[in-house]
Parts: sequence; C-alpha cells; structure tokens
Amino acid sequence: MSSFPKSTSQQIVDKYFVITKDYFEAINNLKSIQNKSDISNILFVGLNCIHRVFEYVLYKTKNIDTAVGMAQQTYFYYLEYIEQIQSAELLFQIKQSEAILFVYKKTVFDLFEGTKKESTMTTLDNIMTLDDDFIHINNREWTRFFPRIKKLYEVLFYWNQSQWKIEDRMFICMNYFRRYLHCLDKLEVSLMYLDYIQKHYELDFEKYKELLDAIIEKTEKIRRNRSSSITEEEKTDWLLIKLYKERDTFEDKLQGPATELVTWLLSEV
Repeated sequence: MSSFPKSTSQQIVDKYFVITKDYFEAINNLKSIQNKSDISNILFVGLNCIHRVFEYVLYKTKNIDTAVGMAQQTYFYYLEYIEQIQSAELLFQIKQSEAILFVYKKTVFDLFEGTKKESTMTTLDNIMTLDDDFIHINNREWTRFFPRIKKLYEVLFYWNQSQWKIEDRMFICMNYFRRYLHCLDKLEVSLMYLDYIQKHYELDFEKYKELLDAIIEKTEKIRRNRSSSITEEEKTDWLLIKLYKERDTFEDKLQGPATELVTWLLSEV
C-alpha cells in the first residue's frame, strides 16, 4: 500500500476500519438523533474528529495501540458533546470547529500537556492544523497516507446525500470501507471520478452500490500500480476528455451497467 512496511500500513487500515465501524454502531445506538435532519453532518463531523486524533497521536507516539485508544475515547467524548447540545436543543447548530475543540481538550491535549514547552494556545493550534513544523515526518509516504484516507471517507460515504439514513452508511462501511482502505494507493483516479459524479449527478442507493462494487472489483485486480507516476496534468486531461469532451458517452454509460462505465473511465490507468 505504501513504501513504509506493508505490515504496518495493513495494521493501521485494519484498526482504522474497526474504529470507524464501532463509531457508526455507537451513533446508531444513540436513538435520540436517528431522525435528525442533520444526521449526515453529525456523522461526518465525528468521523473527522476521530481521523484527526488518530493521525495526530500516531504521529506523536508511533504507537498504533495508543492511537486506537485515543480514537475510541474521541467518539465517546463526541457522543457526550452531541448529547449536551441536544439537551440544549442546539443540535441543528453543530459546528465542526467546536466539536473538534471539545474532544481535543478531552483527549490529545491532556495526553501531551506539560510534555512540551509550547504555550497552551500554540499546542491547540498545532493539533487543530497538524502543522508540518510541529509534526516531523521523514518518510514522504507518511505525509501522503492519512490525506488519502481522509479523501476516501470524504468521498466514499456520499455525504451530500442528506436523505440517507445511518443504516445506509453503515452498509457502505461494513461492505466497502475496509476493501477500499486496502486499495488506498490505487484509488486516486477512481475517487476523482466518483467525486465528480456525486457533485453533478444524483444516484440512488442501489445504483451507488453497483458503482462501488464495479470500482473496487476493478481496482483489486490492478497488479501494476502506477498511481504514484500519474501527474496532475494527466488527471486533468482525463477528466476534461471523459467528462466534458465525451460527455454524451459518459452520460450514456452512467445509465448503463456500472462495470462498463468503470472500465471506460479507467482505461488509461
């Protein structure tokens, strides 16, 4: 999956999947928010908090178990935050920055407070931004690994489908997320196309599952991974050709079998 040890990357994504699955299940058990119109935003904000804490603690400690433990604490405290603002009838006003600050103060800030000479505000600022000056990563792949995971969960769960229920995204998590995580370094082009489709077309849940199946089945069969050698210029050219110059062909294939669409989109990869 990357140039740092394969066993390490596999451990990380396997643990990451379990944390995400447990978080979704915990949210699903919080019955009081099941019918909230802002449930997609609630889910996304919490997942973003978990991702940031897991990434930060792993960078700081180089210990997967410590990162897992802190990530688990994160969603416990996030649920506490949700219940607090719900009791004050403020759930529709949930803000990502406030949620992140709440869980950071409860988790990573307490862990590292007093171990650095930085001021309180500097420490919090660095945690919030993951400032490169504060987090030194020598291996270039480490600096790409977590942004790829972030991009994956930002796209895969189709957050702008606000009408979807928790069960729908739990299905995606249980049936696709782990497989996609294990193909992380082969998915850049596929996620580019998937992101475009989500922003410009509306797919029902069954069609979306068909598309996810086609993408991951195609990706898992790729033996020669050239993702790292694909330039931004190439990706832009493919996007312009497939989705603009050949729009009629694209839209015809979007209405047809997903396997044919994916094979056509990824013909250059």
